Amino acid sequence: MDPTAEGGPDTGAGDDVVHRSFVAEAEEISQTFASVFSCDHPAPSDATPKCSRIWAILETYQEQPYLLDPHLDKFIQPLMQYIRVKIAQIVASPSSYNAQDTPILTLAFKTVYSFTKVRGAKTILKLFPHEVKDLHPTLTFLQMQNIKDYDTWEIRYVLLLWLSVIVIIPFHFSTLYATFSQSDDLTEGGGAPGLIGQLLAQARAYLRDSGKTREAAAELLSRLLTRPDMSSSHLALFFTWARATLAVPDDPVLVADQKARDFENSFLITGILLALASIFKRGKRAELMDKIPMIFESVIAVHNRNINTSGNNSNSIITTRKLAVKVVQRIGLTYMRPRVASWRYKRGNRSLLAGQGAPASAPSESANESDPNEEAYDDIPDQMEDIIEVMLTGLADKDTVVRWTAAKGIGRIANRLPQEQAEDVMEAVQQLVLDAPTDSIWHGCCLALAELARRGLLLPARLESVVPLVRQALMYDEIVGSHSIGSHVRDAACYVCWAFARAYTPEVMRPYVHALATSLVVEALLDREVNCRRAASAAFQENAGRQGNFPHGIDIITTADYFAVGNRADSYMTLSVKIAQFEEYRIPLISHLVHHKIVHWERSLRALASEALRQLTPLAPAHMTNTVLPHVIKEAGSVDVNTRHGAILAAGEVILALAGLPASTGQGTYLDKDVPEDVRNGAKDIVGMAETANMQKGRGGELVRAALCRLIECLARAKVTLNDPPPAVATPEPAERSPKVPAQKTALKAKVVVVKDKNRGHLAIMQDTLDDNLKHPTVAIQESAVVAFRAFSAQFYPGTSSDALVKKYIQVVRSDPLPPSRRGCCLALGALPLHILQRHLSDIVRALIETSQDENPEMKDAQARVCAIRALHEMCSTFQTHMAEARQSSSHVHPGEFTPDVVAQVFQAYSTGLRDYTTDNRGDVGSWVRSASIPALHQLCVWVCDFPVMLTSSQSAPSVPQSSSSSSSSSSPMDVEGLVRGTVCLLLQHSCERMDRIRALAGGALESMLRSTNPAIPHVPHREELEQAIFHPAPLAEPEAVPSAMSVSVVVHAAHALPIPQNRTLNWAASSETFPVVVPFLRFADLRPSVLLGLVTSVGDMTKSLAADSWAALAAYLNSIRDTDKHVYNEFWASFIELMDSYSKDDRVLLPVFKTLTLLFIGGSGQPGPVRMFPENNDHMARIHAIIAAEIKNIKDLVKLISAVPVLCSMLASPTPTRVLALRSLLTMLGNKYPKARRVCADSLYATLMSDELASSVISANKAGDSPEGPESARLERILEILSTCHWDGDLAQTKEDRLRVYDLCLLPRPVPVARKEPQQEAATPGPVPAASSTTPPEPKEAAKTIPP
Repeated sequence: MDPTAEGGPDTGAGDDVVHRSFVAEAEEISQTFASVFSCDHPAPSDATPKCSRIWAILETYQEQPYLLDPHLDKFIQPLMQYIRVKIAQIVASPSSYNAQDTPILTLAFKTVYSFTKVRGAKTILKLFPHEVKDLHPTLTFLQMQNIKDYDTWEIRYVLLLWLSVIVIIPFHFSTLYATFSQSDDLTEGGGAPGLIGQLLAQARAYLRDSGKTREAAAELLSRLLTRPDMSSSHLALFFTWARATLAVPDDPVLVADQKARDFENSFLITGILLALASIFKRGKRAELMDKIPMIFESVIAVHNRNINTSGNNSNSIITTRKLAVKVVQRIGLTYMRPRVASWRYKRGNRSLLAGQGAPASAPSESANESDPNEEAYDDIPDQMEDIIEVMLTGLADKDTVVRWTAAKGIGRIANRLPQEQAEDVMEAVQQLVLDAPTDSIWHGCCLALAELARRGLLLPARLESVVPLVRQALMYDEIVGSHSIGSHVRDAACYVCWAFARAYTPEVMRPYVHALATSLVVEALLDREVNCRRAASAAFQENAGRQGNFPHGIDIITTADYFAVGNRADSYMTLSVKIAQFEEYRIPLISHLVHHKIVHWERSLRALASEALRQLTPLAPAHMTNTVLPHVIKEAGSVDVNTRHGAILAAGEVILALAGLPASTGQGTYLDKDVPEDVRNGAKDIVGMAETANMQKGRGGELVRAALCRLIECLARAKVTLNDPPPAVATPEPAERSPKVPAQKTALKAKVVVVKDKNRGHLAIMQDTLDDNLKHPTVAIQESAVVAFRAFSAQFYPGTSSDALVKKYIQVVRSDPLPPSRRGCCLALGALPLHILQRHLSDIVRALIETSQDENPEMKDAQARVCAIRALHEMCSTFQTHMAEARQSSSHVHPGEFTPDVVAQVFQAYSTGLRDYTTDNRGDVGSWVRSASIPALHQLCVWVCDFPVMLTSSQSAPSVPQSSSSSSSSSSPMDVEGLVRGTVCLLLQHSCERMDRIRALAGGALESMLRSTNPAIPHVPHREELEQAIFHPAPLAEPEAVPSAMSVSVVVHAAHALPIPQNRTLNWAASSETFPVVVPFLRFADLRPSVLLGLVTSVGDMTKSLAADSWAALAAYLNSIRDTDKHVYNEFWASFIELMDSYSKDDRVLLPVFKTLTLLFIGGSGQPGPVRMFPENNDHMARIHAIIAAEIKNIKDLVKLISAVPVLCSMLASPTPTRVLALRSLLTMLGNKYPKARRVCADSLYATLMSDELASSVISANKAGDSPEGPESARLERILEILSTCHWDGDLAQTKEDRLRVYDLCLLPRPVPVARKEPQQEAATPGPVPAASSTTPPEPKEAAKTIPP
């Protein structure tokens, strides 16, 4: 909105002009009020939606409600004027009032309440009309309300608020109405009360309410009872009634029932306390002093009854305790004469320039001394001791709101006490922390100290004892179970520091500047909670600005401001390093990390603290060497798990940082030259010490394992010298595995018992630790061990020293019966450095491929296959990185043993992984393998295209295999084109997958291949069409226009002219976006098998949205080519039949195929496709039926049987002769041995014959003319009667008789029973069967499932 829209041009009004322009909806609100709340014309029909819109607009201003202030008058005035007019009409003539206006009046009240909720009742009350004539109508309308109508409580709330304004009119009540009488009282019964009695009765009734009306009623009572012309008897009667409600019974028998009575009257008690607090705030001290004894004991009793009480009404109890403390506080303020303590500390001139070195007036000496001429303090009543006790008890309350109220009470009361008594109060506050230092007491005392300091009541002489407490509070963190408490204490301590900045001069604070500055900086950077970091930053900023003597204050507040410290990781890793440049804060930051954060209860914070120590090490290497490292090495053996874990992490990070610094002499590293040898050896001994003490087992063992792996990694990356030789590794003879031999027996042949030598060197100990962690079942520990092993093997296994280790790992991968061991060793083989991979490449690749394709049921493990694929991926990445670095340095690029034959084997392993659809009780565990194979396949393709000449340098280079069973040994260069085509086909197949995650991975890889320019991927099939469809898709059309939009050939010609956008990415995980892009590639014969395989599984999936989106895309595509391109349409059906034939007996594909066929034959339910898309080739239809008949013949799979029924029923509408074969198959199923199959078949056939006119002609398909069974319509009725009345899930013999009757009515020959050699076999399938269906198609080989490139 234009900044000058409301205020006009800038007139020098400053921010006030800017604020006027920020209510962009002001005009809309005014227009709505003018149209809805008008007395001149009826309200529109859409009044409620319009008001709801206004309420939603007001909600957006909750955080900055003051922006509404310039517009409130023009908003509230029309609302209240409408309410005034309508109330006057109702009161004057209720019978003539139009009831249809009542909802609009309710909307007006609710809108006023919305303003009070956003801006506050105090602000909105100032805009209410308060004329004398409004009193009677408003009160009368309030009396007409139903207090139990909870849908219109806003009306009562606004009316009570309005009355609280009207009753303070400056006229005596006796002059307003003749009904006024001095005899008005609060007693129940008797005659009709006067005006005051009616007001008091209404207000007292609403004190029982549980909502906002209770607050408005308390406000009304306080303003009414504190009027100057109000008789004191009314206030006394109210106090008497309140005391009777709040007091404890005198009878001891009734005392036990007091809590139950409080529970029943909890809302009333809260309302009475609200009213009392407001009365003592507004009333005159002279009138209240003699009435305090009437209520004091009762309020104290209410407070004592609710201390540390919890239960079903705990929220009300919290409010009751808070209000009780507030009432007691205000009673204490009433006892003490209003005055400002003459002994308080006065800072004097508080100009900010004073803190920056400009001269400022110093506080006068007399300002801090008692004035001898001042009136002496009154005698302090004995009740003040009880009042102070309540305040001190409130500081220790379990709820923050109570502590906050008590803290403010302490400050206000101390401000009216003599210095000696006030000092006693402050001493009591400090003593609370020393006696029982719980988190509640710490928090309450910090709040109280801040309130005392802010008012100048905490004299400078007491700062010496208070500042250490505040610093201790800034570090407060108490572990409770698996978490800690103390953030509220640290936040309150920051508030105390903020109050110090505003209360004292720099001269007073100078002795404590360094201590407070370092504590606040540490808190602002290193606290766990963001609110504490921001509070400390704000407190430091206040001190730096007002005190001016905080070291480097301006530099720090510009670096670690309120927003910068919001990110914890950035505060630790970046801001702490910048601020540690200042020497005053460097050591405190490091010490806090070492003594508080690396031993913190939260694991992630310990890791972050250790990384922060690594970042700070270059700034203080001597301190790290002489102080930090010896300390953390010692703490690594601590009995506390958190301390042990953090110390090990810190030791590794500090050593790694020291290794990156130059030595003080300029030669070598700081770690080798300046760190004492005993410290270096102590760090290396941590691993052995942990093994000796069995720290890796039991409670906290997993934490120690991960920390040790990180320590080993840091030692390796730091190139620490290990003087012992490489460990001797027992390498058993490799045992040949056979699928027929269980894995456990094979493993026993290779089992070697290795006894650990107690005199082993550091290298052997670390290697054993890594081996142990690689075999751990926890994935996170395995990952940590793999990362450590990558650095460890690169540093400590030069030359041939790794041969035994590699052989051991290969043997474990091939024969270890424990899946975690195989997984970890697979990952370790993939993490080996280049020089080791080049020596053992063929053996490693062979072992990993065997694991990724393991068919031994005893060794099958999905996660092991994932690890094998990941290892192959890492291995290829290692070679790719080496070759890229060599090319950049213009050195010789040599892939080692990575020949085209190895590339072909790796490609085949990835292809096999993409066909892994294994399921178990965890679900589709094969998806883990597919997820790992997609990025690996993409990386291999990019690598081969980047270095095609280098990888084909060998004389014998076989091409990429086309199937898993082919093992080509012919001499030919690598078929890069075949590899790319195969990769694209596989990615397209999985971009149609049913799982969103797989589609996203495959689609992202395909996009990356098309975008890649370095290297550019050649030989991508139909690249132009792919780029056009993915990066420049046609806009989505309506269903009627889909056929023309789905054809990709229409837009191919413009593909070259359109560049690939860099910021446009298709959301492959969204099925509604993916399938319209991918399905049109069914047009291309080389891509069709891949796309069709993935598409069919999605169409037949049980997920409703996925099935609907995929079927809509398929139906639209077929609708577009059925009439325009017959050849492609027939090729689609040929490919579909080939898919069915290839995946016979594979239920994962066949069941979705059955559902897809059903949708195609019936057109789909409510989808935009054509109706009944049948193959136009009769042979295709016959082949489909033959495959289905072969699949359901003599099977025991009830799910497949039931899934085939809808397909066969939909085939009855086929115009080809196949419908007779389908009918025979259905009738055969009516005699199936499974009752449920017979029932489902009969119901489906009945529904089909009832709803399908084409299917009804099937019953006369074999004979023409009249039939002995009667005309066609009669036979159809009898068939339907048999299907609907017979008990198909009953006796099998009877159902077979009923089936024969259906055969006769359909004019089909009855099935002839065939003698069986085995009695348990069932009768042969009746009737003649086409030759195509008499032979069961062979089960697909593995090669048949491979999408050929």
